[in-house]
Amino acid sequence: MKKTKMPLWSVILFFCFLAFGQGVATTMLLLSLEELTAKADVIVQCKVDSIRSEWNNDRTMIYTFVDLRPLQFMKNQVNISGTIITLKLMGGAVGEIETVLVGSPKFQKEEEAILFIRQGHGRHFEGYMEIVGLAQGKFDVIQNTVISKKIVSRNLNRIHLLKNSRTEALKLPMQYEVFLERIKKAIKTQ
Repeated sequence: MKKTKMPLWSVILFFCFLAFGQGVATTMLLLSLEELTAKADVIVQCKVDSIRSEWNNDRTMIYTFVDLRPLQFMKNQVNISGTIITLKLMGGAVGEIETVLVGSPKFQKEEEAILFIRQGHGRHFEGYMEIVGLAQGKFDVIQNTVISKKIVSRNLNRIHLLKNSRTEALKLPMQYEVFLERIKKAIKTQ
């Protein structure tokens, strides 16, 4: 039996795949706060009321529905106070089956967030709202106990953002009041 020597680069590549095999990511263009604002029909601060996932009628895709309780609208109020806004997201878990859209925002019941949302596009999202720029359009509002103030942050794990020379990346976390002022400024410049 003849022995063949494996090149060192192929061994290194093999171990890189083993180590980083779960490193799946979505690549998209970085959206500035001004671009998120322009693309959003609505900007709303809200609390997550409920989350549920279900199959579509053909049982070919799982969708997650996130019911949101509006706390304040910053751009275009979509309904009367006290009602619920429902987001529809691709992916979710039903029983032991889960589908994932890498880069989609994650939600937890009772969490507070500022969302950049728009009317759903296409037959699968008609009548629902969707987030602009996947996880780029969700900013978590967190009470920072160290400084006793609210801050804004976002989770862009598993998203590879491509920057262009005109797009400014947000420096997060950011104080809540400063973030609200940045949104107001972005709305005025539209």
